[in-house]
Formats: sequence, C-alpha cells, structure tokens
Amino acid sequence: MKIAVVIALAAMLLWGSTGFAQNAVVTVQTVEITPKVERGFSENGTLEAVDEVTLYPRVNGRLIKSFVKQGDSVSPGDPIAELDHRDVDAQISQAEAQIAVAQAQVAQAMAELENAKRERDRYLRLVKEGFSTQQQLDSKETDYRTAKAAVDLSRAQVRQNRANLERLQVDLSEYTLKASIQGIVVNDYARTPGEMISPQTPLARIADISRLKAVIQAPESHARLIEQGMKAFVTIGGTKLEGKVYRVSPFVDPSTRTTQVEVAVENDGDLKPGMFARVFIVEETMENTVMIPMDSVISEEGGSFVFVVEDGKARKKPVSLGRSVGRDVNVQDGLAEGDRLIVLGGKSLSDGDQITIR
Repeated sequence: MKIAVVIALAAMLLWGSTGFAQNAVVTVQTVEITPKVERGFSENGTLEAVDEVTLYPRVNGRLIKSFVKQGDSVSPGDPIAELDHRDVDAQISQAEAQIAVAQAQVAQAMAELENAKRERDRYLRLVKEGFSTQQQLDSKETDYRTAKAAVDLSRAQVRQNRANLERLQVDLSEYTLKASIQGIVVNDYARTPGEMISPQTPLARIADISRLKAVIQAPESHARLIEQGMKAFVTIGGTKLEGKVYRVSPFVDPSTRTTQVEVAVENDGDLKPGMFARVFIVEETMENTVMIPMDSVISEEGGSFVFVVEDGKARKKPVSLGRSVGRDVNVQDGLAEGDRLIVLGGKSLSDGDQITIR
C-alpha cells in the first residue's frame, strides 16, 4: 500500500516584520498499516551453477576425438571424448575366444561324464549278477566322480572367463567419457586429438545453468540465524528474483568471521555463472504493522515521541518502537491508522504549535 505523502517545505517558526508569529511549515504522512515488512540483511555475491561437474577419465590413453565444444548443450549419457582403446579391444577378443574354448571343454567333459556314468551303471548290474567284482565297480565309480568334477571345473572356467569379459567391457566403457548431468559445456579445455590423457587430465566441465546459486559470505552476527529454506531475494542488474537458502556452511571462517551461504534461484535464461549479485536474506517477516521514518522520531530522556496533526496543531505523542528496517522503524504502540504524522519540520515544534501543511 503506497504511503500518501504531502510534500512541503520545512521551516522553523519565524517572526515576521509585523511582529506576528508565522506557522511552522511541515511535511505530513498519513499513517497506514503495512501488510508485510521483511527484515534481514544484504551482502554481495557471485552467481554459480548449483550442479556442476568436471569430467576426468579413469584410464590412461591417447585422445582420439572430442565430441563437444564450449557452449554445447549435453544430456546424461552423451559422449564427451573418446580415448584409444585398441588394446582393450584385443583383450576382449581374447576373452571371447577363451570363453569359446571353455564351453567346448564343458561339452567334452559332459560327454566323458555320460560315458563314465554308463560304465558305472553297467558294472553295478554286473556286480549284482555276480559277473564282476566290487573292486572293478569302485574303479568305475571313481572314473564317474572324476568326470563329474571335470564338468564342474569346465563350467567354473566358463564363468571365470565371462567375468573377465565383463570386466574388460567395463574397462572399455571407461575409454569413452560421457556426460553425467544435463547442462552446458563451460570449458572444453581445448584438448587436441593424439594428446596423451591421464586420470589427472580434465576433459570437460559441465554446468546446469537452469538453476543458479548466489554465493555470499554472511557476517558471523547473522550466521546463527540463517537456516536452509529461508526466503531470499537475489538482484542482478535490474532483475530481482526470489529464491531460497540452499546451503549454509556448518562453520565460521576464523580468518574472516563469516559463513558461506548459498541461495538458489531459477534462471530466466539471461543469467550466467560469474555474474555479480546482491543478495537479501529475509530473517523476519512482520505482518500488518505500522512503519514510520526514523527521522520523524524524537528521542528524549522520557522516551520516544512523534508529532501528529490535530485540528491544525502539532500534538506530541509518545510511541513504543520495535525493530528497524532500513530507514523506517516499527511502531508497536502510540499511533493508529489514519493519524497524520509530521515527518519533516517537527524537530523544533512544541505541543500545540500552529502549523501549515504544504
């Protein structure tokens, strides 16, 4: 609700040449109820991406190709760079051949197991019929168990070779670096095909700039009051955005006596990481309150007072003050909606003085 202000020249009570007193000229403001006043503090900060990642390979290799350049948009799974993987390709071919050999050995062992089983069963009948000895049957039983163990061993060899192939396929996937988040390539590091790459070599930095955060260093005096989720405003140039406290550092830097605070805002498309931002964090919201200019308050030994206009005269009224917000202060008691508050020209007034409003 806009404050209705009648602007006039401020003047002291003067005596004219005729010897008659002249009324003091004052500025007045109609007291109104402010629906909502937000109290907090402001700090300068810098915009950064909420989600940002720098991609490093997990393997060594020669760079074959870079698929992205700075400014490109990427999605999770998009290829970023490829390293030479011919050595791993050869190992995979060898592992596949070993699996084929192991599977053939399983087939051979199965055939030998079937033959050993038939022999054991035949001698079992012969022993029952009295045409063979128990010693001969025991020998055939041993052959059967040996053949069965050979099948188990061959099958285990197949599983081992398949596990080795899966490991090599995982290794092969590491030679193609892929995006892990949705975003923009903010640095491609200008790598050249043929360059040797190690796990310490960055290949791309990706940032999701659809959601940014303003990073500030909050004074120690405010740090204990800040909580995640608190309302905040971020101003960049002429754009003011509403956001929320995204993260609060759990400690105060002893060298600066500040705490790092991050405020997240949605990007309307024009904001970029690195921009200067002015951040206002709302610590308290006062609703349906009376706010008046601090300059209209007169502080005396007996308390705080203001002058209001009643029947063309200045009337001195005691007030009880609350918290200040900028250049205004909250009046908890002493003023009512509709009172005509003298905001300029009241410092030299006395109770009952005649005034002129211009």
